[in-house]
Amino acid sequence: PTRRSSDLAVADGYGVRLHATRVRTRAPAAAILADAASRNAEVIVLGATGLKPPSIRRRDWVDPIAREVARLATQRVMFIHETERAAA
Repeated sequence: PTRRSSDLAVADGYGVRLHATRVRTRAPAAAILADAASRNAEVIVLGATGLKPPSIRRRDWVDPIAREVARLATQRVMFIHETERAAA
């Protein structure tokens, strides 16, 4: 099974609907927030670069899209930081 199918299976097991999107635009934070609003999303889960584990303090975030989504979202926002080993 692909990673996407396993993610869907986990979400389904918890009774959660999962929608994955790759955003390609000059204003990605606005597109992410608009998509979440149009789907009445309760949570935005976003892969973010530039986080300095184990710190999750906002001032440590280097990723400008992550900062903007966190600042403007009305939904809960969860950021996922892949380790180098997991990303390889």
